Amino acid sequence: MAEINKKIMAFTGSSDAAELVNMLSEYTNDIYAAVADEYGEAPSPSGNITLLSKYMDREKIISWIDRVGIDIVIDGISMSNEEMRKELKEVCESSGVEYFKLTEKLSINMNTSIWRSIEELARSIEYAAGSVLIWAGIELYLELAAYIKQNPDRGKGFGNLIIVLPPAPDMISKALEAGYESSNIICIDKDVHAEFIVAMFNEFNATHFVISGAEKQGLKERLRAVDLSSVKASVFGDIKGDDGMSMIDMWKLFCERFGIEDIL
Repeated sequence: MAEINKKIMAFTGSSDAAELVNMLSEYTNDIYAAVADEYGEAPSPSGNITLLSKYMDREKIISWIDRVGIDIVIDGISMSNEEMRKELKEVCESSGVEYFKLTEKLSINMNTSIWRSIEELARSIEYAAGSVLIWAGIELYLELAAYIKQNPDRGKGFGNLIIVLPPAPDMISKALEAGYESSNIICIDKDVHAEFIVAMFNEFNATHFVISGAEKQGLKERLRAVDLSSVKASVFGDIKGDDGMSMIDMWKLFCERFGIEDIL
């Protein structure tokens, strides 16, 4: 049986990353999986694998790579942790270690629609039975507000629109000037789990949810919140995934490189 003669360290923040590590572990005794929750919520790999359960900062990663003699790093960190992924790549480049970035799959359900213009988006929510929770960034809020003002006879105006912003005075001022009601502005300065967003749907009687496909930060949990609820979701713009490789493509690359039989 072919064997991988390289030491591999994988950061498993997604189910795809865990599955890839499980498959690779059949061909090497030198595979290490970093499984701390900070990298993303995913099932821990099983099998012939050394699990690293504690979070490692930049210095600890460098120390581990040098001490163990890691040859290959697989970045399976959740796409919501973009800064962490960027830092890991920089560490690999400075340490002379091969770096492979695994993309994270994002799926949308039957209650989700993708719109590419403000007019389409506005029409999708203008007759919502309940409130509309919008978590999409100040730029989109201002574009939507401008459309509403230009079309005052359509929909319900600003009354049922609830927007989420970081607690930044300049952004709040812009939103108020654009026409949003102060009682309908929610300030949140960090990413939250899908269950928290579902609780917000219930608290504000939201029947519609608007998100931006271009915002990677928090996108996974917002889409998952839609899966956990009955709200109708409108995504503005195409969903932007990672620029990495899919799990299948990365597996095939390692199969070809190390002479492994492709079982997929």
